[in-house]
Amino acid sequence: MTEQRPGTNGGGFHTPAEAARILHVPLRRVLEWLAAGEIEAEQDPVSGRWSIPDASLKGSEPAKQTEEELAWVYEKERLLAELGEWRARAEREHERAEGLRGEVEGLRKDLEVERMRRHQIGRAPET
Repeated sequence: MTEQRPGTNGGGFHTPAEAARILHVPLRRVLEWLAAGEIEAEQDPVSGRWSIPDASLKGSEPAKQTEEELAWVYEKERLLAELGEWRARAEREHERAEGLRGEVEGLRKDLEVERMRRHQIGRAPET
């Protein structure tokens, strides 16, 4: 929930948790940015609670980094999904190849049996 404060021209303030949701990052990351002074914010001297203005989230360097990070996350997810598809395809092809190897081995045995049978016929005793 965005808090409206007087004297900010209608601009709202956010809690660190809200900022994390807006920027699609963990709360821990927002707290790290606050501790490092990378996001403009006000901290209540009594309660220690942070208030982060809208403008700080929209134009901040961390927000820009977050957009880039989010793009990489989506690309990574897409590539991992594609990799999963290729792995599944490779597994299917491996199973198919194993089946074909079994068929070839069976045909070789059949051929050997047939050769032996023909060889035996060719050596039939003369009467």
